[in-house]
Amino acid sequence: MKNQRTGGFKGFRVRPNNGEGVPRELRAVIYQVAASIPGVELAGNAVDPIGRPGAAVTKTTDYWGGSQRLMLIFDPNSSALLAQEKSC
Repeated sequence: MKNQRTGGFKGFRVRPNNGEGVPRELRAVIYQVAASIPGVELAGNAVDPIGRPGAAVTKTTDYWGGSQRLMLIFDPNSSALLAQEKSC
């Protein structure tokens, strides 16, 4: 069953942190776990809508009808969520 709130990122919760850095080793494990979720891909470097560089994780889903690509962009230093984007 798909989670309505996550649209295919079931069980993958994203919480912006309070600016405290996450250790590099833990970030690497988090990205590896995310990549192991069926349909999720590590998209590499990305830029958010206001120009900040980040690391992107994507998933293509048909949850809302038609194929849509979801992308989460994280700050590479703090792991804070910079942006969530959805495209058709």
